[in-house]
Amino acid sequence: MPARTVFVLLPGRKEENDHYQLLQEEAALEAGRRLGVGAEVAWAPAFDQLRVVKKRLLEPAPVDAVVVEPASRSSTELLLRELRGRTGLVLLNAWSPAVEDASRSWGSGLPFGTVSTDHAAMAASRASRCSGSRAGGPSCASRGRGARRLPRSGSRP
Repeated sequence: MPARTVFVLLPGRKEENDHYQLLQEEAALEAGRRLGVGAEVAWAPAFDQLRVVKKRLLEPAPVDAVVVEPASRSSTELLLRELRGRTGLVLLNAWSPAVEDASRSWGSGLPFGTVSTDHAAMAASRASRCSGSRAGGPSCASRGRGARRLPRSGSRP
């Protein structure tokens, strides 16, 4: 039995066959084997993440850390409240002021961190690019991939 156990919670349901998440599961299990760490992988849709984590923590075998991509900012805050001082936590693609606060007082000897983008630096970079644009120049408005402009009122698409 490995000395440490990491509980990895993936989003969605395994039977939905999200190939990216299936690769994540495979990578987590392989990393656990390579590092000599027990890696347990579970799946949960957004609304069920906290319940699945709490259920695992009630089992007799201890969990040294939870790795999860919270479904929302409120999910992040619920996970922070529930896990602080109980086990380690690594958040994927999640950041909020609550994460910053938690990092200062997570718990002695418990791992804590995020794997995310530096959102403040991205916003500053975008703002500096947009501040240099001129009237009639390229737009700084963000449209997600696949988004399209809506027709103006009274015009045809």
